[in-house]
Amino acid sequence: MLKSLVLAILAIAIAQPCAAADPYVLVSNHAGGNSVSKYDLTGAWQGYLVSPGAGGLASAVGVRVVNGDLLVVSEGTGQVLRYNLDTGAFIDVFINDPLLLSPGYMEIGPDGAIYVDSVGNNSVRKYDPSTGAFIAVAATGGGLSGPDGLLFLPNGELLVSSYFNHAVKRYDPATGNYLGDFITGGGLLNPLELRLVNGESEIHVVSQGPNTVRAYNANTGAFIATSLSGGGLNNPIARLELPNSDLLVSSYSNSRIVRFQSDGTLVGNFASGASEGLIRPTVMILVTPPSCPGDLNNDNVIDTADLGILIATFGTADPIADINNDNIVDTADLGILIAQFGNTCD
Repeated sequence: MLKSLVLAILAIAIAQPCAAADPYVLVSNHAGGNSVSKYDLTGAWQGYLVSPGAGGLASAVGVRVVNGDLLVVSEGTGQVLRYNLDTGAFIDVFINDPLLLSPGYMEIGPDGAIYVDSVGNNSVRKYDPSTGAFIAVAATGGGLSGPDGLLFLPNGELLVSSYFNHAVKRYDPATGNYLGDFITGGGLLNPLELRLVNGESEIHVVSQGPNTVRAYNANTGAFIATSLSGGGLNNPIARLELPNSDLLVSSYSNSRIVRFQSDGTLVGNFASGASEGLIRPTVMILVTPPSCPGDLNNDNVIDTADLGILIATFGTADPIADINNDNIVDTADLGILIAQFGNTCD
């Protein structure tokens, strides 16, 4: 019955190009905010994706998209919480490790595993991306004090910012062993987020002490220059590059996100204050939605092959056909596929 009804509806579908969805920015709000705000690329606030306190969220920091879901570090509860990326609905506590103490930044490794810094015991802990189960300690020792930003180098080594002793340290994530200090000096004070930029030739480090973002050689760790400063930055936390190469920096203490051109020229505020969804902003990510929802077999057309996959998995939690990421393949996913049926992807 279901298959016959679907085929009857599809018979009237008209093929047309599938418009790409617009990218957007998600921003975690820390103490007092306890939420994740959503913005278009102009800085217009689209509302809370994750409402204040949803699922017990307390002092949001790290945020990443994993397996189609939104993971958010809840520093106040020492957990990583999982939400529906489309609706912001709370799904579950994804990581609940008693030895994850005051977590902050989170990164996805080249092995697909989830890495989270644990400030309370000066380590970085590794978790299974499918189950959230603890795997191993990925970084410890070497004087690590207040781990925050995480960055994987092309050679597989893990860099960890050591907030309280003003350094960026190197580790072997397979063993957790300390390999040496990578960045020291160059005016680096209280380092936080780390980003590989400019064709992987430079590392940008958010340096909270002097309210700047500083550039270092990605091969040697040598200081190059102060890349971003001014604009009222006050305790910066993170840096994000937009599709047009503009750069955003979250400014914690005055609840702003400041926008710069790629050469460091100040543009102005991207967003500012509680009326625009910011209360002590921390980590930012750019999300690019799939351009062709319903193309389950990735052949750039939504057709009967995709319909067959959805029908075969109907009623399950198979992520291949769970188009709206609500952990069930159901009529909502079918409705999306029917609306897109016959479309070709750009």
